[in-house]
Amino acid sequence: KLRGKNPFEGPAVSGQYEWSYRQADAAAWAEYYGVPFREPLGLEMDPRFLARACVAAVQLGSGVPFCRALFQAIFVDGPDEIGADECARRAEAVGLSGAELLERIEHPSVESELQATLEDALAKGVFGVPSFVVRGRMFWGNDRLVLVRHHLHKLAAAR
Repeated sequence: KLRGKNPFEGPAVSGQYEWSYRQADAAAWAEYYGVPFREPLGLEMDPRFLARACVAAVQLGSGVPFCRALFQAIFVDGPDEIGADECARRAEAVGLSGAELLERIEHPSVESELQATLEDALAKGVFGVPSFVVRGRMFWGNDRLVLVRHHLHKLAAAR
């Protein structure tokens, strides 16, 4: 949306945004990685709220475990809704206080950190998820992980 157009709204702008392709591609990657996957069709959620929850968890020192628990909820467990209650429950499951997480989500520093992260990503040329920026070089897509690994090995060898 920061770029002005959401490619997921309206008719597909290219084949990569066609629903049937995206669904089959996600399922294929899950099979390749040997991880469970369910398409979160009909899941009620506010992506901005969930992004703020992740930033809050980072600020509270448990960003990675909380984000993994949230992905588990979205792409594996399949609740009908992921909101404050589910975020609090997932926080408790990874050792955070659910009440503290929900309180932190509303802290002004969370929204400002989220906005700064989005603007930084945009400035670096990020255009999709997942994206990896390594010393100014951007890699997009989980199929580029092999290239990220290769680039990191090259950097390490150069030291």
